[in-house]
Amino acid sequence: MPINLNKLKSVLRRGSRKVKGVKPNKSIELRYRKTLLSLVREIGVFNLEFIKSIDGLVKDSKFTDYNSLFDKQFSERIDSLSKDYAEKYIGQADAEHKKAFIREINSKIGVNLTSILRDNSNRVGRVVSHRIKENSDLIKSLAGDYKEQAREAIHDTLLQGENGETLRARLEHIEGVTESRAELIARDQTQKVCSELNGARQQDIGVTRYIWSGIDDGRERETHIENNGKTFDWNSPPVETGHPGEDIQCRCTADPDLSNLLETLSNLPDE
Repeated sequence: MPINLNKLKSVLRRGSRKVKGVKPNKSIELRYRKTLLSLVREIGVFNLEFIKSIDGLVKDSKFTDYNSLFDKQFSERIDSLSKDYAEKYIGQADAEHKKAFIREINSKIGVNLTSILRDNSNRVGRVVSHRIKENSDLIKSLAGDYKEQAREAIHDTLLQGENGETLRARLEHIEGVTESRAELIARDQTQKVCSELNGARQQDIGVTRYIWSGIDDGRERETHIENNGKTFDWNSPPVETGHPGEDIQCRCTADPDLSNLLETLSNLPDE
């Protein structure tokens, strides 16, 4: 559908500029968290199955290589699954962001801007590719660190002659810590991909500046509170914080500043 520039100019001049940035999709985050926790718990089951033989190993003075058993069952799968999980998660996040972005822009401006948003946007493509790699690496790291911590606990138990119950408790603690990390990854990455897609899609429609929008719940960092309500350029992020969502667990949002879009449109001839 062609954009009616006269109508768009008129709407923007009337002051309908309070368009909100897209917020992270909670359902996407929950699905991602569920996927990561499932992997963690699967490894946890493997660990518990392994220690059933711990008494026999100590008794027979055997030192089973935990790494080789783990690698045989998980390593190739994790290499494959990490990319599959990341591609599925980022693909869903991108699709939902696009729908929410179009819905917000169209509802506030009253003009259909869908035709401006290309599926093969270079900006969006770079965000998607970067986040897929980042999340694939994070999943590998999550599993790899869990493996190393479990291996160390098992080997220490064998060397010190401790019983299986002591080891079970240590492994359950390690699993709990890993689950917390999985939840953090899901939450933080959902915020980051949303933030980067906000920047990409806002710039795709000609928006070069945004207004920092905080949560205002008393739990924000001072530097983020100071940014709240201020206008920043997408090409020049705040030095101490980066753009909204870039700091770990930052819940702030970038609301598009449409004033520069009005300036650009004012230089175009009327239809």
